[in-house]
Amino acid sequence: MNFDACVYLYAQNKFIININYANIIYVISDNTLNVLEYNEILKLVASYAFSRPAREQILQEKPQNDIDKVKNLLDLTADADKLLYEMAVNISLAFDDISEALELAHRGVMLNPDQLLRVARAIKVAKVAKKNILSAPDGEVLLLKEETNHIFVATDIDEKIDNCIVSETEVSSNASSKLYEIRQEIANINRKIREKLQNYISSSQYASYLQDNIVTIRSGRYVIPVKTAYKGMVKGLIHDQSATGSTTFIEPIAIVELNNELRSCEIEEQQEIERILRMLTETIDASYYEIVETYETITKLDIIFAKAQYSRVIKGIYPEINDNGHIDIVEGRHPLIDKARVVPVSISLGDKYNTLLISGPNTGGKTVSIKLVGLLTLMTMSGIFVPARVGTKISIFNDILCDIGDQQSIENNLSTFSAHLMTIINIVNKADKDSLVLLDELGSGTDPVEGAALAIAVISYLKDRHVKTIVTSHYKELKEFAYSSNDVTIAGMDFEPVTFKPTYRLIMGQTASSNALEIAKLLGLKESIVNNAKSLISEEDNKFNNIIRGAEITRKEAEDLKLKALKELEEIDKKLEYYNKLIEVEEQKKAKLEEKLQKSAKEVLGDYLEEAEDLVEELKQQVQKGDEQALFEARRLKKQLEKMQVQSNEKMHYDKISGEIKAGDDVYIKSLNEIGKVLSIAQNRKEAQVKVGVLSMNVKLKELEKVAVQNKKEEDKKVNVKFKGDYSFDISTELNIIGKNTDEALYELEYYLSKAKAKGYETVRIVHGKGTGALRKAVQEYLKKSKYVASFRLGGYGEGDVGVTIVTMKK
Repeated sequence: MNFDACVYLYAQNKFIININYANIIYVISDNTLNVLEYNEILKLVASYAFSRPAREQILQEKPQNDIDKVKNLLDLTADADKLLYEMAVNISLAFDDISEALELAHRGVMLNPDQLLRVARAIKVAKVAKKNILSAPDGEVLLLKEETNHIFVATDIDEKIDNCIVSETEVSSNASSKLYEIRQEIANINRKIREKLQNYISSSQYASYLQDNIVTIRSGRYVIPVKTAYKGMVKGLIHDQSATGSTTFIEPIAIVELNNELRSCEIEEQQEIERILRMLTETIDASYYEIVETYETITKLDIIFAKAQYSRVIKGIYPEINDNGHIDIVEGRHPLIDKARVVPVSISLGDKYNTLLISGPNTGGKTVSIKLVGLLTLMTMSGIFVPARVGTKISIFNDILCDIGDQQSIENNLSTFSAHLMTIINIVNKADKDSLVLLDELGSGTDPVEGAALAIAVISYLKDRHVKTIVTSHYKELKEFAYSSNDVTIAGMDFEPVTFKPTYRLIMGQTASSNALEIAKLLGLKESIVNNAKSLISEEDNKFNNIIRGAEITRKEAEDLKLKALKELEEIDKKLEYYNKLIEVEEQKKAKLEEKLQKSAKEVLGDYLEEAEDLVEELKQQVQKGDEQALFEARRLKKQLEKMQVQSNEKMHYDKISGEIKAGDDVYIKSLNEIGKVLSIAQNRKEAQVKVGVLSMNVKLKELEKVAVQNKKEEDKKVNVKFKGDYSFDISTELNIIGKNTDEALYELEYYLSKAKAKGYETVRIVHGKGTGALRKAVQEYLKKSKYVASFRLGGYGEGDVGVTIVTMKK
């Protein structure tokens, strides 16, 4: 970026800025990213990534300035959040960096077992991730599903590698039949060698010559340790000697040939292993481009899910995005400040005005506020949700330019003011309507009069070019300029008007004084010095500060009244909610009671059925004594009950009549909208016992109206009581008749099938055991004739085999 000079001339309280600059390239500078601590956010996001490649890419990520790309990034984050936290789909993307292995394979370099396993794991992770993402319901997480189109799953490379590679250093014997045979031969030769050497170390002939009764290996050959003094007593090849020289390691002549065979087999084994590794490497290279695309996709997915997890941790929201410069942050929280201490800030810009001036005391939060705007914008432009309330709007900018913090440079021999000025020159040269400019304490570090004039000139220049600008300043001249200018608004950092302690809250539309002298007094500066300082301030300045302070006190009082009113309103809302819940509970009680009344007849019939079941059980015991007629009677009674019909008087016609309510009167119950008959009146004449249907209840007299019923059963409705699937008893889907004789078993089977049929079971399990097979045969003979049975079969493996019969019931 070229610029010739920045010349400012103080004339009539205005600066004239002459600027020459070349073509602008919209790339957010590293200085801006560092000042706004964007890189610290990336570090936090990276900590949620599973893989090293994803973590490295996150740390190198730059904000996007294309609104469509930003929307795509945010939509992907939203999809990932939905999949993880709403659908509870587990996504694990723990894979290794395989970029080097893929490049080596592509260049024809044979991969080792460790590299092959890493490639296999990455492919396997990709397959599982794709399966889990595609498990989401149709129409959900469409962007994530679209990303999985780049995952190559039509391959068995991972399976081939897993079948061939046992560990990072070992190839499986099952990788090829030849390798299996070679290793079998090696094992046989090893066994023969050990057997021969065992003869040496266990033989009394050589016992006095050996240093130890062990077999060891030297230079890949089996040897025995012989005392050096007796090395001539054991014929063979000398391979090594101990450090002390007392032991000589000799390969007996009897095993030389076997060792040669062993070595030959080992060479052959290594050649076969290399052949297998090369074959697997070539398989990877044959699908090189597909695997590379898969690898890049799972790395991208890992980044997306890391952003989603971080966004959830900071309670971030998907902001409304635009590219017209409109920012409206609702209770934004700086993500790098401890969440227990951070104070939410609401700030807006770019809708009705393009320039915002923030005033307030030092350490009051001005710098944090403008950093918050910049950082939340950068996070949005990177597809990361922002910690704010729903309704927050963030604009996408081509560039974010800022002058925040001390820019003093010893190396370049620049003072603080000169360093700031160089930065400002760079900003005004680059800024346009698609830029966001953040200036902290503009014009500070030099003469206050000239500093304020410079600040006004810079703001005017940026304002005239419709640059979205946020400035912090103490200067009274800037506050006056903000009040008198259109397209400029003001905001102040809140403070306690009595104690002058900062609250770190930003109040839009409200200015704030620096309170330097009051703060100095509170910190202990001598009162005489403070008073002397006050006397040196012009009467006009004092008047201006007093107006601001008075306005702040008035605003504070109004805000306190507003908070009190809101609190009272909240209490009223809570009481209203409480009473609404009481009404809802009473309505539910009423509905349940009405439902109970409507079903009373059916419940009575249910009681009859229970009695019938008890009777059947009782008669069953009699049948076991030989009384078949009793069982027949019980079944007849049950059939008779199943065919019963119940009369229901759902509609009643009545006329209200006057007079005192007495026992025997028909009455209308207001709360239930039902007709009942009075059974008795309480002595206190406040309640009456009323019968409604088959139920009796106590009802307050004020709820009753005396009526004359014209037609209690104008329309009788028949309610057919069907018992299939509606029994009050419980019955298992399995009957165990092991140990019973045939008569007992068949009796229980018949009774059980009738109840299972009534319950509506589709299949049941009859456990008769294996034994001699007599009981199984009797059961199956009965099942052939049973009216309840559609089909049956013996149990299969895991179902009990021939000791169980599985019955399919008729529908």
